[in-house]
Amino acid sequence: MKVLKTIGIVIAILAISFSIYNAFIDPHYEVERSLEIQVEPEVVSEAVSNFKTWPEWSSWFRNDSTMIATYGSTFKGPRGTYSWKSEMSGNGSMEILSYTAGVEMQTSIRFEGFAENKGHWKFEEAATGTKVTWGFSGDMPFFLRFMAPYMDQAVASDFETGLEQLKVWLESKY
Repeated sequence: MKVLKTIGIVIAILAISFSIYNAFIDPHYEVERSLEIQVEPEVVSEAVSNFKTWPEWSSWFRNDSTMIATYGSTFKGPRGTYSWKSEMSGNGSMEILSYTAGVEMQTSIRFEGFAENKGHWKFEEAATGTKVTWGFSGDMPFFLRFMAPYMDQAVASDFETGLEQLKVWLESKY
């Protein structure tokens, strides 16, 4: 009985320590990456705002053979939607909240079982075409706050790979 009591006390101390640790962590995270693509801003934004192009360049589609996308009746531009099911990446959906051709796009991203996240894209004229910026932000729930400082590390390579693949895909077409 004494062993069980000791184990219970240790577990309680660990749970309290973990909760205190999480209480002092900022739940907000932001990830953002940029790349120059040698095509006009309107061409890049048109491709990105059409969810049916994402399998051509998105690292999430390319790295996950179990991902199945379902497109909404509107799948590009404002209120465009798609959802996915995946054994590897989980299930979720994305919606374009606002879109200005050649300038910017705002999205809502929902991963099943988690709060809404926000995505953003910026398309800026550059000397050789377009500076494309892809970003993602959100807030971790209390018991997952310990992950917030590591979100850049966890997601950035997907953004970098996706932007590189978008660059190759668009520059080969235009």
